[in-house]
Amino acid sequence: MKKKILSLLLALVMALSLVPTSVLAAPVDLGKAHVIVENTTFTKPVDGKAPAWTGTLVDTWVKLTEDSTMMGCVFEALDAKGYTHTGTTYISEINGLSEFGGGGQSGWMGTLNDWFTNEGFSGFTVAAGTLEAGDEIRVMYSCAYGDDLGGSWGNNDTTVKALTFSAGELSPAFYKDTHSYTLKLAADVSSVVVTPTASNKNFQVRTSVDGTEYKRTAEIPVADGTVITVKCGDPSWPSMNQAEKAEEYTITVEQAAPAAVKVTLRSQAAGGYLHAPQEVEVSALEAEKYGFTDAVEGVSALDALVKAHELAFGDAFTKETAGKYLDVGSTGWISKIFGVETYACGFYVNGGYPNDGTPAYNGVGYNGTMVTNTPLLNGDVVDFYIMSDENRYSDYYTWVDAPAEMYVGQEVTATVTGFYAMEGYRYKTPAELKAAAKPLKGAKLGWVNPETGAVTVIDGAVTDKKGQATFTVADGFTGYLTAVNNEDAKVYALLNPTAKVKEVPVATLDLTGLHSAQLASLKLYSYAGGVKGDVDLLAGKSTVADGYKLKYADVKLPVGNYWAQGYNEAGQYNGGIVVTVAEDTTAIAFSRTYGIYASNSGWVENTDYTIDYQVVSADGMNRKAETGTSTNWGTTRTSGIFVQGDTVKATLTPIGDKAADYVAATVSKTGRQTESAIELYASIPAATRVTVNAPKGSTISAGIFRNYWTYEFVEAASVTENADGVSATFTLPVVSADGYLNYNHHFIRVQHPDGVTYWTFGKWNTAQEFTVTSNDLHIGDSSFTKNTVNRFDKNIYDLGNVYLTVNQQGYKNVDVGQTFDLNVFRNWQAIESFINAQIALPDVHYRVIDENGNDSDIVTIAADSNNSGVATVTGNKAGTAIVLVTYDAMTHMQGQTSDSEYHGMSAIWPEFTGVFVVSVGADGTAIETNAVMDRLGAKTTPLDAEHDILYYFDGQGASYSFKPEEGCTVTVARSTVTDKMSFNGFTADGVTVAADGTVTVTGLTTGRHIICVEKDGVKTYQVVTARGVSYDFLDADGKVLPKTTEFKAGDKVKIQFNGLVNPVEKMAGVYNRTPIVTLLGENSTQFASGKGSMSGTYDFSSTASQQAVTVTIPEDWSEISYTLTGAITAGRGWGQATGAHRAARYGTGLGKYTETTIGDIMSQLPALSLKLEGWYVNDVIEKINAIGEVTLASEEAITAARAAYEALTEAQQAQVTNYDKLTAAEARLADLKAAKAVDDMIDAIGEVTLESENAIDAARAAYEALTEAQQAEVKSYDKLTAAEARLADLKAAKAVDEKIDAIGDVTLETESAIDAARAAYKALTEAQQAEVKSYDKLTAAEARLADLKAPRPWTRRSTPSAR
Repeated sequence: MKKKILSLLLALVMALSLVPTSVLAAPVDLGKAHVIVENTTFTKPVDGKAPAWTGTLVDTWVKLTEDSTMMGCVFEALDAKGYTHTGTTYISEINGLSEFGGGGQSGWMGTLNDWFTNEGFSGFTVAAGTLEAGDEIRVMYSCAYGDDLGGSWGNNDTTVKALTFSAGELSPAFYKDTHSYTLKLAADVSSVVVTPTASNKNFQVRTSVDGTEYKRTAEIPVADGTVITVKCGDPSWPSMNQAEKAEEYTITVEQAAPAAVKVTLRSQAAGGYLHAPQEVEVSALEAEKYGFTDAVEGVSALDALVKAHELAFGDAFTKETAGKYLDVGSTGWISKIFGVETYACGFYVNGGYPNDGTPAYNGVGYNGTMVTNTPLLNGDVVDFYIMSDENRYSDYYTWVDAPAEMYVGQEVTATVTGFYAMEGYRYKTPAELKAAAKPLKGAKLGWVNPETGAVTVIDGAVTDKKGQATFTVADGFTGYLTAVNNEDAKVYALLNPTAKVKEVPVATLDLTGLHSAQLASLKLYSYAGGVKGDVDLLAGKSTVADGYKLKYADVKLPVGNYWAQGYNEAGQYNGGIVVTVAEDTTAIAFSRTYGIYASNSGWVENTDYTIDYQVVSADGMNRKAETGTSTNWGTTRTSGIFVQGDTVKATLTPIGDKAADYVAATVSKTGRQTESAIELYASIPAATRVTVNAPKGSTISAGIFRNYWTYEFVEAASVTENADGVSATFTLPVVSADGYLNYNHHFIRVQHPDGVTYWTFGKWNTAQEFTVTSNDLHIGDSSFTKNTVNRFDKNIYDLGNVYLTVNQQGYKNVDVGQTFDLNVFRNWQAIESFINAQIALPDVHYRVIDENGNDSDIVTIAADSNNSGVATVTGNKAGTAIVLVTYDAMTHMQGQTSDSEYHGMSAIWPEFTGVFVVSVGADGTAIETNAVMDRLGAKTTPLDAEHDILYYFDGQGASYSFKPEEGCTVTVARSTVTDKMSFNGFTADGVTVAADGTVTVTGLTTGRHIICVEKDGVKTYQVVTARGVSYDFLDADGKVLPKTTEFKAGDKVKIQFNGLVNPVEKMAGVYNRTPIVTLLGENSTQFASGKGSMSGTYDFSSTASQQAVTVTIPEDWSEISYTLTGAITAGRGWGQATGAHRAARYGTGLGKYTETTIGDIMSQLPALSLKLEGWYVNDVIEKINAIGEVTLASEEAITAARAAYEALTEAQQAQVTNYDKLTAAEARLADLKAAKAVDDMIDAIGEVTLESENAIDAARAAYEALTEAQQAEVKSYDKLTAAEARLADLKAAKAVDEKIDAIGDVTLETESAIDAARAAYKALTEAQQAEVKSYDKLTAAEARLADLKAPRPWTRRSTPSAR
């Protein structure tokens, strides 16, 4: 019973809503909803079982579409993070946390804007207007039917229990029974987010200002005096409870006055602006600077008026001259403005008459405010004006309603409404005033130049009695449309231009591909917001000859979407599609599918089968498409149209009595196949059933693999799971028997969290049952796991690289909320043979990090549930994200292998981790990095992030040089590669800039790295790939020669490279090229590997012989070295241009590659040099000569020269003609080092004290041990002698101090000791005497001795007098 109750409850709250894919060409941006999934109630074990997780699982924003529902948003948020969820009518499980896990009353519940909805989540949709941008959807785990989450059916309490604000101080502190508050805000706060919490969340809480409601996530504009109303439980609002009355709370904003604000100032007279309308900062002391006084604590309208005079008159407006231009009385009345004495003037703020909100004494309108007491806030728009009608004051304040977008040549109707400016006091708010405005007849229209304020009147554009004027947009378009005075009609309109109207570019293009025997004519309609227009834009236009075809020539169309309808010569409607015209579109080539049908004998459309027709553009956009009909050779069939190069697909689904024994067939054509008229037909196949058994916890998938790209996953007809395992049964279409180049195959995939994904392929046209065991999945097998990396040791056809459909830079920019599709291709592709008819997909993983290498949510990546190599990347918030792409190891039972017993395919090699950068909201694509590569002198083309590998020989890494545009700074993020790839921020270390601006980045070790080029605060990025390799010289027998081998002119040298990889690896339907190592000699002679073999297509990366080049040194070569530079060339074979994989898409095939191809010469081998006879002797001679004048800094050069010399044979050493220079340099260096050692000892003495004696003696001894020549090099000898003298002084003084200290207590017997001390002191020099520390003791002893020696007078003892 409990489960039934809970199921009913949760079904009500969480009813499932499916989210179909939109097929509109340009969906409207409907904003985002905030989705939170959390468990804050089930945090401790219940009945001994702990929760699967606690806390917040998901906290993200989901983009809304026209088809979005609350449940769809929840599922999308969970899917984006890869979390599981179970339920069809309600959610019973999320990421392993299931209903009843926390007790008999536990399960999943949810709120919309903190309200437990009164119907299922499926009832809240964008289409119905009940789901909107900014809504907060919170899915929560409850252990008590929602009581523990704040929702209760047991009471009707409509109070608010908590109320918080994003800024400010609320007074008094909130209490649910107190209904009036003050919110104190700082001057710089312009908006707040208000978060109320109902005491019972079965009741809605809504927040409003002046009747406008705001979401919980919304920033509410506020100013001093704004009153915010929070209301809970209004009986008229939907609820699951019955409220008797609502509780209402008011919060009045009290805001400190700002010291300055930014406002837009517009000043006008005589029907024109006095200065360019512009946003300026106005100080609260602006008026006071010129001797004016206002009554506002912050910024007043008078401050702004004074600022407007500064803009209008410049330096002529000073404190001394201000009275010539502006006179404002103490009450705020203006009698002179902009140098004109008049009372026919005024001002508006934000399109409204300034007032204090209090009703006027006569009951008409509201009490207006003056410039002196009208406060201004950030963002205000202030209009100052002098009326054109100075007699009757009949100027209208106007509003213009016009389309938000226009294009030159378009006929546009705009509507002008107006209200007497002087009577605007009748309405409290700008919105009320505008609503009261009436159509204005007789006004002219004009364009305002935003740079100068000049107004250009539109010829003939005068409003009629409806306030409407129709005109054709001409070249004077500025985007700001306004009503203008019409002196002839005595209609005076104050300027109030529209918000900027977007100018839509107009493209001139041809509509081509037509033919009298195929698609003969078109009709074209506008298509905005999913709505087709009524006017055929091609009406009256005829086709013209285009070779043997037809076209509509020079059609002028504004950029946007259009609905195209195609017709054959007989006038039959063949179908329609949405097409997009971009600014650079010069032609759209149409064609048609003249027949779409099932070829099964006797089958009838809509009786035996239905047709679903889909068209996808070359850039991956789903076009809205509609079928028509066409009669060909007497047979009428369903037809459709498309743009040449589109992917066109038809799904033929059996219905009626055919449904049970047949399955749907999908047929598609793409790329070159759709460059002319086509037919789409297929025989709808009979069904076969396949059952797969696997260990418990497995996920079983099955379907059909078709030509290269298409994996048709079939939903299981049934899935059962018990203690023994899981079993899934699939209904699959029968496929044709094996034959040459027959691509269609069934596949089975089994995935397990503790095992390695298993693939097998076949053609199973009768019922089959398969069992995949724990051993097949390698569960518990530490020798082969998801992370196992094999480096050709198991299979020479298994390279762990990856191709991504990003671009050559590996960098894209998106706006917040914008998305792009990503396809990931394993490379080497897991094929079965050259037929490429059984290709297994790895499980792909994505990690998003920030520029410092920390996990980030700047973008989210939602992988396809069946093929994780297909994903959607969404920009979440401003910033820069780095995306790392990896994949797991897998088993491919039919996979191409060099070991028939081994079926494993490696996980990605860590150094080949896919890397790309996404900036959100900071487009750096316009920065010219000029990151190019010289293709062996043949040409220079852009560096390719994937195909161009920077090889290097030593352990220091590769370097890359390029010259970006002026004003750029360059940093680099170098990867660290262990068992995975990581980044730790960008640095300028190892980045140098030459005088000509050439930047060199060094230290690029094996892996991917990211170069950042920044200009004016905007950044662009280039991903580079580097790889360390080695080489050997081989003799004719294949033996390795020493690296020191010297060759002779005419010698043939075999160079064996080790570790190269194919930069354009085999990829079905795209690349089938034989890589050739190409070396270019100094004399421009080319040498290459493997020219005669095709096998390199498959095993270049793993086979040494494919990486060997034989070089012949020219017979006449007279230099002592022969230098070679190199690259890898895509040689024999066939396929697309290098980089074309980025136009490939699973399911649709190979589109058109639009980047500039880098050509057939890829990667970069570092220069290597063949040494000819005499090279090493010459090298030693040059090293010795390079020593130059010997200094201590010469040691490295001398050591290198000596080492090179010692490496020579005796015969070679005898040929070194400057050996004596080396020995002399060594001797000279020895002298310098010996002297330096003494200098160091002298310098180490430091300040001389009595404790320095040992150091001084040691330095002296070391000096004396030097030869005379070495002593001459000692630079600190004077310091030594000075130290010795100083020590002697200190020692002499110490001897006197000791004599003085020995005096002890002074008696007549110490006279000799005192005299001796005095004598010793006198014998000192003055400098030594200054060092005597006990001199005062000596003088004191002498004084005491003198006292003792002085004669004393006789004394008489007193006695008492005798009596």
